[in-house]
Amino acid sequence: MIRSLAVVVPARDEEELLGDCLDALRRAAAHPRVRALPVRVVVVADACVDGTAAVARRHGTDLLELSAGSVGAARAAGSRHAVRLALAARPGLTGRQVWLAHTDADSLVPPGWLAQQLAHAAAGWHAVVGTVRVADR
Repeated sequence: MIRSLAVVVPARDEEELLGDCLDALRRAAAHPRVRALPVRVVVVADACVDGTAAVARRHGTDLLELSAGSVGAARAAGSRHAVRLALAARPGLTGRQVWLAHTDADSLVPPGWLAQQLAHAAAGWHAVVGTVRVADR
């Protein structure tokens, strides 16, 4: 059973778009089927030279800064960091009880995004993969 959620958001110089992404994640975390669970958002500011980290701090997310210059490395480091934080925050919690979700800093998740993932987890799924539609802003 999932008892905690962590969302990892790798970002590289996404100062202008990250705030909207985090607002969308806040709405997804407030969904009636999600809001009873702790939801931790970890922004991984990777090799940023703009104000990405400041935006993450203003939104109250957990921030991991690194200089890997690789979205894969940022995702992996963010995932490890998010699980460590979740386990430290809730004694007795196991790694299997933490659902990891990933999105990108230039993406807007729909309000039911996390709720849908929890429904899949409850049905025994171990992973959910989706697609995105990119819209020019």
